[in-house]
Amino acid sequence: ELPLCPSDEGQVYAFGSDYYGCVGVDKAYGSEVLEPLHLDFFLTNPVEQVSCGDNHVAVLTRNREVYTWGCGEYGRLGLDSEEDHYTPQKVDVPKTLNIVSVHCGCDGTFLLTQTGKVLACGLNEFNKLGLNQCTSGIINHDTYYEVPYATSLTLAKQLSFYKIRTISPGKTHTASIDERGRLLTFGSNKCGQLGVGDYKKHLGINLLGGPLGGKQVIRVSCGDEFTIAATDDNHIFAWGNGGNGRLARTSTERAHGSDICTSWPRPIFGSLHHVPDLSCRGWHTIIIVEKVLNSKTIRSNSSGLSIGTVAQSCTTGGGEEEDNEQEAETPNPSGGFRGTMEADRELGGWISTTEAKRGNSADSSSCPGWLRKELENAEFIPMPDSPFPLSMASSEPEKETLPYQKLQGLKVASEEPVGLNKPKTEPWPACLSPTLPCSEGKAASPVVGCMCSALQVEVTHLRGLVLQCLDDQKKLQQETIRLSAQLQRFCSGAEGMQQVEVHSKGTQTAKEEMEVDPKPELDSDSWCLLGTDSCRSSL
Repeated sequence: ELPLCPSDEGQVYAFGSDYYGCVGVDKAYGSEVLEPLHLDFFLTNPVEQVSCGDNHVAVLTRNREVYTWGCGEYGRLGLDSEEDHYTPQKVDVPKTLNIVSVHCGCDGTFLLTQTGKVLACGLNEFNKLGLNQCTSGIINHDTYYEVPYATSLTLAKQLSFYKIRTISPGKTHTASIDERGRLLTFGSNKCGQLGVGDYKKHLGINLLGGPLGGKQVIRVSCGDEFTIAATDDNHIFAWGNGGNGRLARTSTERAHGSDICTSWPRPIFGSLHHVPDLSCRGWHTIIIVEKVLNSKTIRSNSSGLSIGTVAQSCTTGGGEEEDNEQEAETPNPSGGFRGTMEADRELGGWISTTEAKRGNSADSSSCPGWLRKELENAEFIPMPDSPFPLSMASSEPEKETLPYQKLQGLKVASEEPVGLNKPKTEPWPACLSPTLPCSEGKAASPVVGCMCSALQVEVTHLRGLVLQCLDDQKKLQQETIRLSAQLQRFCSGAEGMQQVEVHSKGTQTAKEEMEVDPKPELDSDSWCLLGTDSCRSSL
């Protein structure tokens, strides 16, 4: 009921129903606002992200403050009350928590922190906020504590075992993705929207396996009893209630099964698509896709060819050319999107490949017929001017585009480069020589001559830079040789000093041995007893 549009400058514009005060202007403009209305409340406090529920709004500012307003039933505003508020109210968030995103459900609100924790408030029916707690007793008694609703921000303890990266609330269930790309679901499972392969009641958090086992989920969104998810290998899965085309089933697929619900994730579209973003609400889904062909992604239509034409022109070898020719003769009704076949049939025509080949005409387009008709009948919503002056809105000066006559008169001030000390080197390649004329023997237009002159000046300047780098490299080599010689001389001197030190240590050791172990003195009496002549004569 209420669209909110944030601008690049962080300002917010609101329009739509103001029955619950969701516009945020205290109902000053009546119960309905038919034109975008700027909210002056955030004039000095720029907004980073906006999220809308059925009857309430949550906003995250650039300085990480959270504001909510609108219907306060079940405490969905997180203001510790159930009162309605018609102007933005600041939510009390602990200073230790750094909020990175806000997500509004039908009657609840999620806040995601930088560390992957989840805070929630509002109605917790079917445990869709993940606030219920289950504790195990000593004698195998499990105690399940249900939280009917929360009027203030409450930590979802069941999700504390995971580091949550993004979260998507639906009407009766919620899905989230952790930092490892795993998909978690909790809430009601009446139509198999939890994707666990059954329709039973599940009290806690469900970590999805099965078809999603081993895959990294990059996008997920929950609608009314159904879930859509995209993986990093370019597959899109859908499960839950398939009524009213919620799961993108074609008429052929519906004929083979009477059950409109599926409890296992089922791939849709039948081909690879990269999904930059998707959003589910109520019974419908909007997906931004980029079709993948031969492991390559078509990201734009700048070539003027439609998706079907590019698909047939992408060949990997000679053996596939015949198949592509057959595809060119047989028109593809859906253009690669099987979910649009019925819509195109109702509009009375297909966008065939033959029509897509008329890409050279102004009427050709890769847009399906049903979408083209919707866009032609759509109403354009003009946005008011930005409240900021031009100096604040953009710091870059505007670039003036000169007329063609002035472009012809432009001349390069000097074709010679600024003086550079150019060392002698080998001659420059002929293909890059700045003296090579642009056209030999042909008359060139003034604009072409101007561009060629500018390119010559640029090439000459780059040549000077290259030569200067070569000169610096040569100086570095000489410095390296000099340092190596000094290092070698230093090593030689160190070896000589080590030899002298070893010799001196050997001499000192020998002297110490002589002092420690001298020859014992001989007794004079013993010499006499050995029989010298003098001793015998004295005896």
